[in-house]
Amino acid sequence: MIRSLRTSHRAAALAVSLAALSVSIRVGAQRPRPPTGPLRPFVQVGGAALPFDTAAFGGLRWRELGPFRGGRSVAVTGNPQRPNEFWMGTTGGGVFKSVNGGESWAPVTDKYFGGTIGAIAVAPSAPDVVYVGGGEYPMRGNVAHGDGVWKTTDGGKTWTYMGLKETRQIGDIVVNPSNPDLVYVGALGHVWAPNVERGVYRSKDGGRTWEKILFRNDSTGVVDLVIDPNNANILYVALWQAGRTPWLLSSGGRGSPEGIWGNIGITVSGANSNRLWANIEADSGGVFRSNDGGATWTRTNADRSLRQRAWYYTKIHADPKDTNVVYVNNVSFQRSTDGGRTFRPVTGMRHGDSHDLWIDAKDPRRMIEADDGGGEVSIDGGKTWTDEDFATAQMRPITSRITSVAHSRTIPRYAGRADRPAVLSTSAIGRRRVAANRVGSPRAPMIRTSSTRAAMAICSRGKTCGQSSRAT
Repeated sequence: MIRSLRTSHRAAALAVSLAALSVSIRVGAQRPRPPTGPLRPFVQVGGAALPFDTAAFGGLRWRELGPFRGGRSVAVTGNPQRPNEFWMGTTGGGVFKSVNGGESWAPVTDKYFGGTIGAIAVAPSAPDVVYVGGGEYPMRGNVAHGDGVWKTTDGGKTWTYMGLKETRQIGDIVVNPSNPDLVYVGALGHVWAPNVERGVYRSKDGGRTWEKILFRNDSTGVVDLVIDPNNANILYVALWQAGRTPWLLSSGGRGSPEGIWGNIGITVSGANSNRLWANIEADSGGVFRSNDGGATWTRTNADRSLRQRAWYYTKIHADPKDTNVVYVNNVSFQRSTDGGRTFRPVTGMRHGDSHDLWIDAKDPRRMIEADDGGGEVSIDGGKTWTDEDFATAQMRPITSRITSVAHSRTIPRYAGRADRPAVLSTSAIGRRRVAANRVGSPRAPMIRTSSTRAAMAICSRGKTCGQSSRAT
Protein backbone atom coordinates (compact mmCIF):
# COMPACT_ATOMS: atom_id res chain seq x y z
CA MET A 1 0.00 0.00 0.00
CA ILE A 2 1.29 3.48 -0.88
CA ARG A 3 0.62 6.13 1.66
CA SER A 4 0.27 9.86 1.02
CA LEU A 5 3.27 12.01 1.92
CA ARG A 6 2.26 15.27 3.57
CA THR A 7 5.56 16.82 4.61
CA SER A 8 8.79 17.58 2.83
CA HIS A 9 10.65 15.47 5.42
CA ARG A 10 8.84 12.35 4.36
CA ALA A 11 9.10 13.20 0.66
CA ALA A 12 12.86 13.50 1.06
CA ALA A 13 12.96 10.14 2.85
CA LEU A 14 11.14 8.48 -0.05
CA ALA A 15 13.60 10.02 -2.51
CA VAL A 16 16.48 8.54 -0.52
CA SER A 17 14.83 5.14 -0.70
CA LEU A 18 14.16 5.19 -4.42
CA ALA A 19 17.27 6.87 -5.75
CA ALA A 20 19.91 5.71 -3.23
CA LEU A 21 20.85 9.29 -2.47
CA SER A 22 22.30 10.56 0.75
CA VAL A 23 21.00 13.40 2.88
CA SER A 24 23.05 15.47 5.26
CA ILE A 25 20.91 15.66 8.39
CA ARG A 26 21.81 17.26 11.69
CA VAL A 27 19.96 15.80 14.64
CA GLY A 28 18.04 18.51 16.44
CA ALA A 29 18.35 20.93 13.53
CA GLN A 30 15.57 23.40 12.89
CA ARG A 31 12.74 21.96 10.83
CA PRO A 32 12.56 23.21 7.23
CA ARG A 33 10.17 26.05 6.47
CA PRO A 34 6.78 25.12 5.06
CA PRO A 35 6.70 24.90 1.27
CA THR A 36 6.09 28.18 -0.47
CA GLY A 37 6.32 27.15 -4.10
CA PRO A 38 3.74 25.33 -6.20
CA LEU A 39 3.27 21.60 -5.64
CA ARG A 40 3.78 19.30 -8.60
CA PRO A 41 2.72 15.68 -9.22
CA PHE A 42 5.11 13.09 -7.80
CA VAL A 43 3.46 9.78 -8.72
CA GLN A 44 0.09 8.67 -10.02
CA VAL A 45 -1.76 6.31 -7.68
CA GLY A 46 -5.26 5.26 -8.62
CA GLY A 47 -5.70 8.34 -10.75
CA ALA A 48 -4.64 10.68 -7.93
CA ALA A 49 -1.41 12.67 -8.01
CA LEU A 50 0.68 12.64 -4.83
CA PRO A 51 2.36 16.07 -4.56
CA PHE A 52 5.85 16.97 -3.42
CA ASP A 53 7.68 20.16 -2.69
CA THR A 54 10.59 20.66 -5.09
CA ALA A 55 12.52 22.50 -2.36
CA ALA A 56 12.67 19.23 -0.42
CA PHE A 57 15.35 17.96 -2.81
CA GLY A 58 17.69 20.91 -2.34
CA GLY A 59 19.83 19.08 0.23
CA LEU A 60 20.29 15.90 -1.81
CA ARG A 61 23.56 14.99 -3.49
CA TRP A 62 24.86 11.89 -5.24
CA ARG A 63 27.66 9.84 -3.73
CA GLU A 64 29.08 6.42 -4.53
CA LEU A 65 28.09 3.61 -2.17
CA GLY A 66 30.05 0.76 -3.77
CA PRO A 67 30.57 -2.15 -3.64
CA PHE A 68 33.94 -2.33 -5.40
CA ARG A 69 33.18 -5.40 -7.48
CA GLY A 70 33.55 -5.73 -11.23
CA GLY A 71 30.80 -6.33 -13.74
CA ARG A 72 30.66 -7.91 -17.15
CA SER A 73 33.19 -7.05 -19.87
CA VAL A 74 33.50 -8.50 -23.38
CA ALA A 75 36.21 -6.21 -24.80
CA VAL A 76 39.73 -5.60 -23.44
CA THR A 77 43.11 -4.63 -24.82
CA GLY A 78 46.56 -3.53 -23.77
CA ASN A 79 48.87 -0.87 -25.11
CA PRO A 80 51.72 -2.46 -27.12
CA GLN A 81 54.06 0.41 -26.27
CA ARG A 82 53.18 0.95 -22.59
CA PRO A 83 53.61 -2.15 -20.42
CA ASN A 84 51.39 -0.89 -17.59
CA GLU A 85 48.50 0.45 -19.68
CA PHE A 86 45.34 -1.59 -20.22
CA TRP A 87 41.82 -0.81 -21.43
CA MET A 88 38.49 -2.40 -20.49
CA GLY A 89 35.09 -1.95 -22.07
CA THR A 90 32.17 -2.59 -19.74
CA THR A 91 28.65 -3.63 -20.67
CA GLY A 92 27.01 -0.71 -18.91
CA GLY A 93 29.57 1.87 -17.88
CA GLY A 94 31.64 2.79 -20.92
CA VAL A 95 35.43 2.44 -21.03
CA PHE A 96 37.88 2.17 -18.14
CA LYS A 97 41.66 2.57 -18.27
CA SER A 98 44.50 1.35 -16.03
CA VAL A 99 48.00 2.80 -16.04
CA ASN A 100 49.42 0.57 -13.30
CA GLY A 101 49.02 -2.92 -14.67
CA GLY A 102 45.41 -3.40 -13.63
CA GLU A 103 45.89 -2.54 -9.96
CA SER A 104 43.41 0.32 -10.25
CA TRP A 105 41.02 1.56 -12.94
CA ALA A 106 39.38 4.86 -13.85
CA PRO A 107 36.49 5.67 -16.22
CA VAL A 108 37.60 7.72 -19.22
CA THR A 109 34.45 8.14 -21.32
CA ASP A 110 31.83 9.41 -18.85
CA LYS A 111 31.66 12.92 -20.34
CA TYR A 112 31.30 11.59 -23.88
CA PHE A 113 29.57 8.21 -24.03
CA GLY A 114 28.88 5.14 -21.94
CA GLY A 115 26.74 2.05 -22.16
CA THR A 116 27.79 -1.29 -23.60
CA ILE A 117 31.15 -1.69 -25.36
CA GLY A 118 31.78 -4.32 -28.04
CA ALA A 119 35.37 -3.69 -29.12
CA ILE A 120 38.49 -1.68 -28.22
CA ALA A 121 41.67 -1.32 -30.28
CA VAL A 122 44.86 0.67 -29.56
CA ALA A 123 46.80 1.73 -32.65
CA PRO A 124 50.10 -0.20 -32.39
CA SER A 125 52.11 2.64 -33.95
CA ALA A 126 50.40 5.49 -32.04
CA PRO A 127 49.85 4.65 -28.34
CA ASP A 128 47.48 7.57 -27.71
CA VAL A 129 45.11 6.58 -30.52
CA VAL A 130 42.31 4.26 -29.42
CA TYR A 131 39.14 3.21 -31.25
CA VAL A 132 36.03 2.00 -29.40
CA GLY A 133 33.00 0.24 -30.87
CA GLY A 134 29.67 0.30 -29.08
CA GLY A 135 27.34 -2.66 -28.60
CA GLU A 136 28.52 -6.02 -27.28
CA TYR A 137 28.52 -9.13 -29.49
CA PRO A 138 26.97 -11.65 -26.99
CA MET A 139 23.25 -11.66 -27.81
CA ARG A 140 21.74 -11.83 -24.37
CA GLY A 141 17.99 -11.40 -24.09
CA ASN A 142 18.62 -8.07 -22.35
CA VAL A 143 21.40 -6.91 -24.69
CA ALA A 144 21.79 -3.16 -25.25
CA HIS A 145 23.03 -1.65 -28.48
CA GLY A 146 25.80 0.87 -29.07
CA ASP A 147 25.86 4.00 -31.19
CA GLY A 148 28.85 3.39 -33.45
CA VAL A 149 32.55 4.21 -33.18
CA TRP A 150 34.43 6.66 -30.95
CA LYS A 151 38.09 7.66 -31.13
CA THR A 152 40.62 9.34 -28.87
CA THR A 153 43.98 10.75 -29.95
CA ASP A 154 45.16 11.77 -26.48
CA GLY A 155 44.94 8.54 -24.52
CA GLY A 156 41.33 8.92 -23.43
CA LYS A 157 41.26 12.55 -22.27
CA THR A 158 38.90 13.56 -25.06
CA TRP A 159 36.81 11.59 -27.56
CA THR A 160 35.41 12.20 -31.03
CA TYR A 161 32.41 10.43 -32.52
CA MET A 162 33.29 8.71 -35.81
CA GLY A 163 29.88 7.51 -36.99
CA LEU A 164 28.54 4.07 -37.98
CA LYS A 165 25.57 4.57 -35.67
CA GLU A 166 23.33 1.93 -37.23
CA THR A 167 25.88 -0.88 -36.85
CA ARG A 168 24.38 -1.23 -33.35
CA GLN A 169 26.57 -4.19 -32.23
CA ILE A 170 30.30 -4.19 -33.12
CA GLY A 171 32.13 -7.49 -32.90
CA ASP A 172 35.70 -6.33 -33.43
CA ILE A 173 38.02 -3.49 -34.46
CA VAL A 174 41.47 -3.88 -36.05
CA VAL A 175 44.01 -1.10 -36.62
CA ASN A 176 46.83 -1.41 -39.14
CA PRO A 177 50.11 -1.95 -37.20
CA SER A 178 51.98 0.88 -38.98
CA ASN A 179 49.17 3.32 -39.90
CA PRO A 180 46.80 4.52 -37.14
CA ASP A 181 44.43 6.00 -39.74
CA LEU A 182 43.82 2.66 -41.44
CA VAL A 183 41.17 0.92 -39.35
CA TYR A 184 38.69 -1.92 -39.90
CA VAL A 185 35.39 -2.40 -38.07
CA GLY A 186 33.53 -5.70 -37.91
CA ALA A 187 29.83 -4.86 -37.56
CA LEU A 188 27.41 -7.49 -36.29
CA GLY A 189 24.35 -5.29 -36.84
CA HIS A 190 20.91 -5.15 -35.27
CA VAL A 191 19.99 -7.94 -32.86
CA TRP A 192 16.22 -7.53 -33.14
CA ALA A 193 15.68 -6.85 -36.84
CA PRO A 194 17.41 -7.12 -40.22
CA ASN A 195 19.52 -4.18 -41.38
CA VAL A 196 22.14 -3.56 -44.03
CA GLU A 197 24.63 -1.79 -41.76
CA ARG A 198 26.61 -5.00 -41.24
CA GLY A 199 29.87 -6.47 -42.46
CA VAL A 200 33.40 -5.04 -42.61
CA TYR A 201 33.92 -1.28 -42.82
CA ARG A 202 37.26 0.32 -43.64
CA SER A 203 38.50 3.84 -43.04
CA LYS A 204 41.69 5.24 -44.51
CA ASP A 205 41.42 8.63 -42.80
CA GLY A 206 41.16 7.74 -39.13
CA GLY A 207 37.39 7.20 -39.10
CA ARG A 208 36.26 10.40 -40.81
CA THR A 209 34.85 8.42 -43.73
CA TRP A 210 33.96 4.74 -44.09
CA GLU A 211 33.50 2.28 -46.94
CA LYS A 212 31.86 -1.13 -46.65
CA ILE A 213 34.24 -3.70 -48.11
CA LEU A 214 32.47 -6.93 -47.12
CA PHE A 215 28.74 -7.66 -46.86
CA ARG A 216 26.83 -10.96 -46.90
CA ASN A 217 23.17 -10.10 -46.23
CA ASP A 218 20.92 -8.10 -43.91
CA SER A 219 20.88 -10.78 -41.17
CA THR A 220 24.56 -11.79 -41.22
CA GLY A 221 27.24 -9.72 -39.52
CA VAL A 222 30.85 -9.91 -38.38
CA VAL A 223 31.54 -11.42 -34.98
CA ASP A 224 35.33 -11.80 -35.24
CA LEU A 225 37.97 -9.97 -37.27
CA VAL A 226 41.73 -10.65 -37.11
CA ILE A 227 44.75 -9.41 -39.00
CA ASP A 228 47.75 -11.54 -39.92
CA PRO A 229 50.48 -10.37 -37.52
CA ASN A 230 53.08 -10.86 -40.25
CA ASN A 231 51.16 -9.46 -43.21
CA ALA A 232 48.81 -6.53 -42.59
CA ASN A 233 47.20 -6.99 -46.00
CA ILE A 234 45.59 -10.26 -44.89
CA LEU A 235 42.40 -10.19 -42.80
CA TYR A 236 40.31 -13.10 -41.58
CA VAL A 237 36.60 -12.56 -40.93
CA ALA A 238 34.08 -14.70 -39.08
CA LEU A 239 30.47 -14.14 -40.19
CA TRP A 240 27.48 -14.94 -37.99
CA GLN A 241 23.86 -15.07 -39.11
CA ALA A 242 22.00 -14.43 -35.88
CA GLY A 243 19.16 -12.51 -34.30
CA ARG A 244 16.66 -12.46 -31.47
CA THR A 245 13.01 -12.04 -30.76
CA PRO A 246 11.63 -11.69 -27.23
CA TRP A 247 11.12 -15.47 -27.16
CA LEU A 248 13.77 -16.86 -29.54
CA LEU A 249 17.49 -16.84 -30.33
CA SER A 250 18.39 -17.71 -33.92
CA SER A 251 22.04 -18.68 -34.40
CA GLY A 252 23.43 -19.95 -37.68
CA GLY A 253 22.60 -20.08 -41.33
CA ARG A 254 23.25 -22.17 -44.39
CA GLY A 255 26.12 -21.41 -46.68
CA SER A 256 28.81 -23.75 -45.41
CA PRO A 257 29.36 -27.17 -47.03
CA GLU A 258 28.61 -29.04 -43.79
CA GLY A 259 25.22 -27.76 -42.66
CA ILE A 260 24.34 -24.91 -40.34
CA TRP A 261 27.13 -23.00 -38.62
CA GLY A 262 26.57 -20.51 -35.83
CA ASN A 263 29.04 -18.35 -33.95
CA ILE A 264 32.70 -18.57 -35.00
CA GLY A 265 35.93 -17.44 -33.42
CA ILE A 266 39.14 -17.28 -35.49
CA THR A 267 42.81 -16.55 -34.79
CA VAL A 268 46.24 -16.57 -36.47
CA SER A 269 49.53 -17.62 -34.93
CA GLY A 270 52.02 -14.80 -34.75
CA ALA A 271 54.84 -17.34 -34.92
CA ASN A 272 53.55 -18.96 -38.12
CA SER A 273 51.01 -17.22 -40.34
CA ASN A 274 50.04 -20.52 -41.96
CA ARG A 275 48.71 -21.83 -38.65
CA LEU A 276 45.13 -20.81 -37.92
CA TRP A 277 42.53 -21.96 -35.43
CA ALA A 278 38.74 -21.64 -35.53
CA ASN A 279 36.17 -22.41 -32.85
CA ILE A 280 32.88 -23.25 -34.58
CA GLU A 281 29.34 -23.62 -33.28
CA ALA A 282 27.79 -26.55 -35.15
CA ASP A 283 26.60 -30.12 -34.59
CA SER A 284 29.97 -31.28 -35.89
CA GLY A 285 31.77 -28.21 -34.59
CA GLY A 286 34.63 -27.68 -32.19
CA VAL A 287 38.19 -26.39 -32.47
CA PHE A 288 39.69 -26.67 -35.95
CA ARG A 289 43.28 -26.05 -37.04
CA SER A 290 44.78 -25.19 -40.40
CA ASN A 291 48.48 -25.46 -41.23
CA ASP A 292 48.20 -24.02 -44.73
CA GLY A 293 46.65 -20.59 -44.23
CA GLY A 294 43.06 -21.82 -44.23
CA ALA A 295 43.15 -23.99 -47.36
CA THR A 296 42.40 -27.14 -45.36
CA TRP A 297 41.20 -27.75 -41.81
CA THR A 298 41.36 -30.53 -39.24
CA ARG A 299 39.21 -30.79 -36.13
CA THR A 300 41.52 -31.09 -33.14
CA ASN A 301 38.98 -30.94 -30.31
CA ALA A 302 35.24 -31.63 -30.14
CA ASP A 303 34.78 -31.05 -26.41
CA ARG A 304 31.42 -29.39 -25.69
CA SER A 305 32.99 -27.34 -22.89
CA LEU A 306 34.69 -25.22 -25.56
CA ARG A 307 31.50 -24.45 -27.51
CA GLN A 308 28.65 -24.61 -25.02
CA ARG A 309 26.31 -21.61 -24.98
CA ALA A 310 28.18 -20.56 -28.09
CA TRP A 311 26.30 -17.28 -28.67
CA TYR A 312 27.78 -16.00 -25.40
CA TYR A 313 31.44 -17.04 -25.87
CA THR A 314 33.40 -18.78 -28.69
CA LYS A 315 36.41 -16.41 -29.09
CA ILE A 316 39.79 -18.09 -29.64
CA HIS A 317 43.30 -16.59 -29.40
CA ALA A 318 46.72 -17.79 -30.57
CA ASP A 319 49.88 -17.21 -28.58
CA PRO A 320 52.07 -14.80 -30.58
CA LYS A 321 55.31 -16.76 -29.98
CA ASP A 322 54.42 -20.44 -29.44
CA THR A 323 52.68 -22.21 -32.33
CA ASN A 324 51.24 -24.85 -29.98
CA VAL A 325 49.57 -22.53 -27.46
CA VAL A 326 46.00 -21.36 -28.00
CA TYR A 327 43.30 -20.03 -25.65
CA VAL A 328 39.48 -20.36 -25.75
CA ASN A 329 36.91 -18.19 -23.94
CA ASN A 330 33.95 -20.06 -22.52
CA VAL A 331 32.36 -20.76 -19.13
CA SER A 332 35.95 -21.29 -18.02
CA PHE A 333 39.01 -19.69 -19.61
CA GLN A 334 40.95 -22.58 -21.17
CA ARG A 335 44.40 -23.08 -22.68
CA SER A 336 45.98 -25.68 -24.92
CA THR A 337 49.74 -26.30 -25.12
CA ASP A 338 49.62 -29.13 -27.67
CA GLY A 339 48.30 -27.37 -30.74
CA GLY A 340 44.64 -27.42 -29.78
CA ARG A 341 44.25 -31.14 -29.07
CA THR A 342 43.57 -30.84 -25.34
CA PHE A 343 42.52 -27.89 -23.20
CA ARG A 344 42.65 -27.22 -19.47
CA PRO A 345 41.17 -24.34 -17.46
CA VAL A 346 43.57 -21.54 -16.56
CA THR A 347 43.81 -21.48 -12.78
CA GLY A 348 43.63 -18.50 -10.48
CA MET A 349 40.93 -16.61 -12.39
CA ARG A 350 38.77 -14.24 -10.34
CA HIS A 351 35.60 -14.96 -12.28
CA GLY A 352 34.11 -17.29 -14.86
CA ASP A 353 32.21 -16.62 -18.10
CA SER A 354 35.21 -15.62 -20.20
CA HIS A 355 34.70 -13.44 -23.30
CA ASP A 356 37.88 -11.85 -24.62
CA LEU A 357 41.70 -11.89 -24.41
CA TRP A 358 44.52 -9.64 -25.50
CA ILE A 359 48.13 -10.90 -25.53
CA ASP A 360 51.18 -8.68 -26.01
CA ALA A 361 52.77 -9.65 -29.32
CA LYS A 362 56.26 -8.95 -27.94
CA ASP A 363 55.81 -10.47 -24.48
CA PRO A 364 53.15 -13.23 -24.26
CA ARG A 365 53.40 -13.23 -20.47
CA ARG A 366 51.57 -9.89 -20.50
CA MET A 367 47.85 -10.27 -21.12
CA ILE A 368 44.37 -9.13 -20.11
CA GLU A 369 41.26 -11.33 -20.06
CA ALA A 370 37.62 -10.17 -20.00
CA ASP A 371 34.87 -12.04 -18.20
CA ASP A 372 31.63 -11.45 -16.31
CA GLY A 373 33.63 -9.88 -13.49
CA GLY A 374 35.50 -7.39 -15.67
CA GLY A 375 39.12 -7.35 -16.80
CA GLU A 376 41.93 -9.40 -15.22
CA VAL A 377 45.59 -8.62 -15.95
CA SER A 378 48.46 -11.08 -15.82
CA ILE A 379 52.15 -10.34 -16.33
CA ASP A 380 53.40 -13.89 -15.76
CA GLY A 381 51.63 -15.80 -18.50
CA GLY A 382 48.46 -16.50 -16.54
CA LYS A 383 49.97 -17.79 -13.30
CA THR A 384 48.53 -14.88 -11.30
CA TRP A 385 45.82 -12.32 -12.03
CA THR A 386 44.81 -8.92 -10.70
CA ASP A 387 41.67 -8.43 -8.62
CA GLU A 388 38.40 -7.25 -10.14
CA ASP A 389 37.82 -4.65 -7.44
CA PHE A 390 36.37 -1.79 -9.47
CA ALA A 391 32.81 -0.48 -9.18
CA THR A 392 31.31 -1.74 -12.43
CA ALA A 393 29.12 -4.55 -11.04
CA GLN A 394 25.65 -4.75 -12.52
CA MET A 395 23.48 -4.26 -9.44
CA ARG A 396 19.96 -5.64 -9.43
CA PRO A 397 17.03 -3.71 -7.85
CA ILE A 398 18.15 -1.77 -4.76
CA THR A 399 15.93 -1.72 -1.70
CA SER A 400 16.32 0.70 1.19
CA ARG A 401 14.75 0.53 4.59
CA ILE A 402 14.45 3.84 6.44
CA THR A 403 13.29 3.91 10.03
CA SER A 404 12.92 7.38 11.47
CA VAL A 405 15.88 9.00 9.75
CA ALA A 406 15.89 11.83 12.28
CA HIS A 407 16.72 9.36 15.05
CA SER A 408 18.93 6.86 13.18
CA ARG A 409 22.57 7.12 12.12
CA THR A 410 22.41 4.52 9.37
CA ILE A 411 20.38 3.68 6.28
CA PRO A 412 20.56 -0.03 5.25
CA ARG A 413 20.35 -0.87 1.54
CA TYR A 414 20.12 -4.29 -0.07
CA ALA A 415 21.07 -5.24 -3.63
CA GLY A 416 21.60 -8.36 -5.71
CA ARG A 417 24.54 -9.00 -8.02
CA ALA A 418 24.97 -11.38 -10.93
CA ASP A 419 26.93 -14.53 -9.98
CA ARG A 420 27.60 -13.25 -6.48
CA PRO A 421 25.84 -13.12 -3.07
CA ALA A 422 23.50 -10.26 -2.20
CA VAL A 423 25.00 -7.12 -0.71
CA LEU A 424 23.97 -5.14 2.35
CA SER A 425 25.19 -1.54 2.44
CA THR A 426 24.88 0.38 5.69
CA SER A 427 25.40 4.06 4.95
CA ALA A 428 26.54 5.91 8.03
CA ILE A 429 25.29 9.50 8.19
CA GLY A 430 27.87 12.05 9.20
CA ARG A 431 30.70 9.57 9.86
CA ARG A 432 34.13 9.95 8.34
CA ARG A 433 35.42 6.42 8.87
CA VAL A 434 33.88 3.27 7.54
CA ALA A 435 34.07 -0.46 8.11
CA ALA A 436 34.15 -3.30 5.61
CA ASN A 437 32.55 -6.51 6.82
CA ARG A 438 33.35 -10.11 6.03
CA VAL A 439 30.04 -11.85 6.53
CA GLY A 440 28.00 -14.89 5.64
CA SER A 441 30.52 -17.70 5.25
CA PRO A 442 34.21 -17.75 6.25
CA ARG A 443 35.12 -17.63 2.56
CA ALA A 444 33.08 -14.53 1.81
CA PRO A 445 35.39 -11.87 0.38
CA MET A 446 36.21 -8.65 2.18
CA ILE A 447 34.32 -5.78 0.56
CA ARG A 448 36.50 -2.72 0.12
CA THR A 449 34.75 0.62 0.38
CA SER A 450 35.71 4.05 -0.83
CA SER A 451 35.68 7.28 1.16
CA THR A 452 31.92 7.53 0.74
CA ARG A 453 31.20 6.57 4.35
CA ALA A 454 29.51 3.31 3.38
CA ALA A 455 29.98 0.12 5.37
CA MET A 456 29.51 -2.90 3.14
CA ALA A 457 28.57 -6.47 3.95
CA ILE A 458 27.67 -9.63 2.11
CA CYS A 459 24.63 -11.66 3.15
CA SER A 460 25.29 -15.16 1.89
CA ARG A 461 22.32 -17.48 1.38
CA GLY A 462 20.20 -15.45 3.77
CA LYS A 463 22.48 -15.97 6.77
CA THR A 464 22.93 -13.27 9.38
CA CYS A 465 25.54 -10.73 8.37
CA GLY A 466 28.68 -10.89 10.51
CA GLN A 467 30.60 -8.03 11.99
CA SER A 468 34.28 -8.79 11.45
CA SER A 469 35.30 -5.36 10.23
CA ARG A 470 38.16 -3.02 9.54
CA ALA A 471 38.33 0.71 9.08
CA THR A 472 39.41 2.17 5.74
